This record gives sequence, structure tokens and C-alpha cells, in this order.
Amino acid sequence: MSSQEELSLIRDCQNGNLASFSKLYDFYLDKIYRFVYYRVSHKETAEDLSSQTFLKALKAIDSADFSEKNFSAWVYKIAYNLIIDYYRSDKKEVELDKVLDLSAKENLLEKVDKNKKIELIKKAMTCLSPKQRDVVIMRVWDELSYKEISEISGDSEENCKVIFSRAVSKLKENLPIEYFVLLFALNILKN
Repeated sequence: MSSQEELSLIRDCQNGNLASFSKLYDFYLDKIYRFVYYRVSHKETAEDLSSQTFLKALKAIDSADFSEKNFSAWVYKIAYNLIIDYYRSDKKEVELDKVLDLSAKENLLEKVDKNKKIELIKKAMTCLSPKQRDVVIMRVWDELSYKEISEISGDSEENCKVIFSRAVSKLKENLPIEYFVLLFALNILKN
């Protein structure tokens, strides 16, 4: 979606044509879901937080000013804040079936392999500060620009670039070879 098309849809929404919001929703839903899922590692929670993100966005789109910020960074910031709120709130107990999320449609071996890789990556990234991890995840997995990361984190665009560069250097210096190979294969160590 071009920035002009996005801006046009936003203006339509702000002028009362909320049907235009569905196009923004369709375009960003998978991206926001992945953004949330990488941080909560639970399907239903990620779905709930993604839904809440778009509900908040829909309610606030009338009063939002997009002259200096783009919709992408704005909606990611909403999701980011919801994730923070989620971790601050009390955790509720969940049923074992929901945690395992064993669906007949899914290949259990693929899911286990994927979860092992995610765990390896999480372990490898423990050498980074929380700020560095956030920037690396937003840049690599969420494929956000430095400008968008800047708007979400509140840091300058240049600072986000420096944080990312230092994080990559730290990963290169501190990782055992098996983590380094895995992270390089996943494009984390490529600027």
C-alpha cells in the first residue's frame, strides 16, 4: 500500500467512512499479529491483543494527527503499549489445552521445531539489553524502518540505528557458532 493510498484511507475514516478502515486492517493485521506474537508467544493472547490494537486504533483515528507520523508507526505503538499493559497486569490461569494449542490442522513436529528455533534465538539474544532486543526484533522480524522504530520507542532515528548496530556487533562477539549461524540464516546479522 502506498503512503498516498494509506493517507487517503485515513482521511476517509476521519470523515466518517469507517469502511475504509477495513483496508487498513487487512493490510496491517498479519504484521501486528506477528509483532505481538513474538513478544507474548501465545496464540490466543496475540489474537486478543491484536484485536484490541485495532479497536483502539478505530476509536482514536478521528483524533489522530498523521501530518508528522505515519499510520504504521501509530498502530505499532498502540500494540506496543498493549503488550506493556499485558505484562504489567496479573496473569490469568489458562487451560492446558489452550496452552498446547494442538490443532488437527497443524503439523506438531513443525511447530516443535519452530518453537525450538524461537527458544534458541531468545537464548542467543540474552546478551543484549531489553532496548537492544526490542530494536533488533522490530527491525528484523517486524521489518520496521528506523523511522517507525523511532516513533514507537521514543528514541531518535539515529539512536535506533546505533542501538541496532551495537546489538549486531555484540551478537557477533558473544554468540557461540551455532547461534551465530542460526541468527545469520534468519537475517538478524545482516544490516
